[in-house]
Amino acid sequence: MGSPRPPIDRPVGARWTRSMPSCKPKIPLTNQNFFTLQDGSLEEDVDSALGDDATTSTASISSSILEYRNFQGRTFHSDKYNTDPLTPNDEQQAMSIDITHHYLTLLLDGELTLTPLKEDMKKVLDVGTGTGIWAIDFADEHPNIEVIGTDLSPIQPSWVPPNVKFEIEDATETWSWSDNTFDLVHMRYLIGSITDWGALFKEAFRCCKPDGFVESVEVNPIFLSDDNTIADDSPIKTWNKVCQEGGKAFRRSLCEVPDDVQLLRAARFMDIQVTDFKVPVGGWAKDPKLRRVGQFLRATIENDLEGYTLMTYQHILGWPKDEYELFLVEMRKALRNGKIHGYMRNRFITALQGQGKAKVLVDLCDVLRHALKRLAYFLMSWLDVPNTRARFWVQRSAV
Repeated sequence: MGSPRPPIDRPVGARWTRSMPSCKPKIPLTNQNFFTLQDGSLEEDVDSALGDDATTSTASISSSILEYRNFQGRTFHSDKYNTDPLTPNDEQQAMSIDITHHYLTLLLDGELTLTPLKEDMKKVLDVGTGTGIWAIDFADEHPNIEVIGTDLSPIQPSWVPPNVKFEIEDATETWSWSDNTFDLVHMRYLIGSITDWGALFKEAFRCCKPDGFVESVEVNPIFLSDDNTIADDSPIKTWNKVCQEGGKAFRRSLCEVPDDVQLLRAARFMDIQVTDFKVPVGGWAKDPKLRRVGQFLRATIENDLEGYTLMTYQHILGWPKDEYELFLVEMRKALRNGKIHGYMRNRFITALQGQGKAKVLVDLCDVLRHALKRLAYFLMSWLDVPNTRARFWVQRSAV
């Protein structure tokens, strides 16, 4: 199986340099007629040509960070961190990360974000950057914006646009950034890695500039079907059980972010916008765009089905190895069965760090409070209200 990605010290574009370490979607979830069947879509092939990239890191990385954990031939991030890994950090999983990026970009009609971008943006943080593919593409599209990607594993390429860099950081700890640093904090596919989402959102709020944004993108890996084409004895049901039971055993959700909107509000974010998608798995949807998106979603699962399930199935749940190997075979067959019309839910949330708006509101309240005081004094003078009652009335008015 996979191994840590080897360094490839070659440029991939004239504009790029070696990294020095240190639109609304057209189809919402509410449309229950989202999918129609594509005739003859029983077996499809997905062609993907995603290349290898190099390993790099930030600052001086201690050797312990590069001492990856090994489990049944797969490597996972260093045990230096408190976060237990669920997916590997090797080349095979990196390929799936890149395929995932591709289908999400297709889903957004070529856009990288749903956040309304401002012309004066200076700095963007990509939390859990993985291979760094989102940070690299964003930096390439916005050469005047500094982009920083953070992760636990230094598996990012060494040749990148000059305005992007990668750093080692544990998102579950207090972030190293100062308050009000970033115009946008982008977080994608952290499900399974985060125990305290409320703490994560509070750190994002702290490090986001007033009137900056945070964007959270997560997938619920549970297979759903609106036409009951997933049989009770299907290996897809086993996949769902692995996700659900694994989350309980791991004491963190592997399926969705519990109370995500409420947690963002508790972190003091404002103008929270939620966009949900039903994303088909496979090429069974009639719509050409969705068919393509579904093919790539299936490709990312097929490419590293073991990487997505190995740790949960065998280490956490402790199910037998022979049973697991049979599951892998049957699951691949099910993924290729065009008669199964399964889909997953993808959620994009954007939220405003509203301290700038809040300050305007506070200032407005101050103006109104002073105006009410002046009006109160005028009325008291006109009505000849006794001083004791007047003081009490003014105090109540100022609350």
